[in-house]
Amino acid sequence: MSFVSALSLASAFLAIIPTVVAASSAKTACSLIEKQYPKQYADSVLELSDLALGVTYTDQLHAYWSQANADNIPACMFFPKTAQDIAFAVQVLNNYTDVPFAVKGGGHNPNKGFSSTKDGILIATEPNMATTTLDSNNYAHIGPGSRWIDVATALDPYNRAVVSGRLGHVGAAGLTLGGGLSFLSTEHGMTADTVVEYEIVTAQGEVTRANKNQNSDIWYALKGGGNQFAIVTEFVLETFPIGQVWGGHKIYTLDQKDALINATHNLISNYYDTKAAVIVTFSTTLDSLVDIFVVFFYYNSPAGPGPILSEFNAIPSLIDATKGPRSYKDLIDDNSQFSLDGMRYLIRTGTFPNLPGADGVDLYQNIFNSWFDLAKSYQRKQLDNYVFSLAYQPMPYTLQSASVNAPNGVNLLGLDPAHGDKVFMEYDVSWLLPTTDAAAAADLTNITQPAQNYARQKYGNSRPTHWSSGYVGTTNFNPLFMNDAMYNQDPVRSYGEETYERLRGIQRQRDPSGLFSGRTGGWKFT
Repeated sequence: MSFVSALSLASAFLAIIPTVVAASSAKTACSLIEKQYPKQYADSVLELSDLALGVTYTDQLHAYWSQANADNIPACMFFPKTAQDIAFAVQVLNNYTDVPFAVKGGGHNPNKGFSSTKDGILIATEPNMATTTLDSNNYAHIGPGSRWIDVATALDPYNRAVVSGRLGHVGAAGLTLGGGLSFLSTEHGMTADTVVEYEIVTAQGEVTRANKNQNSDIWYALKGGGNQFAIVTEFVLETFPIGQVWGGHKIYTLDQKDALINATHNLISNYYDTKAAVIVTFSTTLDSLVDIFVVFFYYNSPAGPGPILSEFNAIPSLIDATKGPRSYKDLIDDNSQFSLDGMRYLIRTGTFPNLPGADGVDLYQNIFNSWFDLAKSYQRKQLDNYVFSLAYQPMPYTLQSASVNAPNGVNLLGLDPAHGDKVFMEYDVSWLLPTTDAAAAADLTNITQPAQNYARQKYGNSRPTHWSSGYVGTTNFNPLFMNDAMYNQDPVRSYGEETYERLRGIQRQRDPSGLFSGRTGGWKFT
């Protein structure tokens, strides 16, 4: 054997030592959890020997909206029932500092590794921590394993609702930590604005509370700052009275594009009735097999939509599945049919000003047309079942005002009605094959860029509707919506430099050993 060959062999051997050591540490850490909680623990070996835990293990391994996360096989899974259970796991992790981990709620975030872990410890809060109760102050106490349909079902007998996600299948924890948009947001602000208190496990493994008066720095940071500050074991949210509502979805053909874009622009420009909400989505598949708009409607009245939605209602639809009166629970449960599991997904976000008049319509048309043309070209070149979608999500000044004035809010995103109306765009791509992962990420990144360039070049100094002062081009005027952000975007920095530095300081002070920043997924502070 030559010296070079021997040196190469030695280098290769040394390179695998950290992996071997980490795997050994994970096995030891898992064994400690198994010893303490034998009926709340599973790994691939136990899956074969314990039927009940095996079913739970298999369910949670695949209970992700994007099946790319199921590629991350953990060393073991832990199914906690209480905050104290999670605190024990954190204390174990602090003693084995090379073991990665993840905390999983509903698993709807498609970014691989944000709620999944390869060869680490997966703390799965579903199904054991999926409870919701209502207290005497009409606050909802929501477990981190809950989905919004669980929450709505528990609150329905009391005629109360929280500012929940719009699809019942979505998990409560991830949506709330990212800010959260709701059909009720124009009335009450973002989901995070309505959190009164969190029960948390700190990086040191302490169970405590975070509210305005206790651990107020963490309370602030969790209101849209993500999962890098503590593990939330209970969300305490305001609830609001709700009766029967009207809503559902309508499906439109591609030839209604101009009418729907005009209606969307006009609604955001004059959002005078906060009882109304819409999401305007479009999906396209190869060779136009499916090129359809699906528009989700909501109106907080059993009598049906007010005049604010009359322009939409005048557009002929292919299918009309709106109805009322119906319960809020029934509405968000019905919307869950559009959260389709079994594919691999990525989401990307973009924020645009709602410009007045013809300029606004032109920008909205460019957003659609530039995206649509690239989607078709990518579908033709890729040998996979590529499905591209986009969604216009209104962020009118009325919603921003509700967020700014929320009694339990901190306005972490920097929303300001004085900066004018805007729209949060959501871009999705889904596919089937792991071999397409890299191409899908590149294509989704590229497909959103032309409209951004067009907006800056043509309208960089333009004022949106309901604008009063400032300059549209600065990042804190157009924050990126974390719930829809892709792993290669930086939503926390888009909140503005002052907010970013404050969040970074809280993260470093509260997690000096890097439990969250170095060992679990999420958006980091550099």
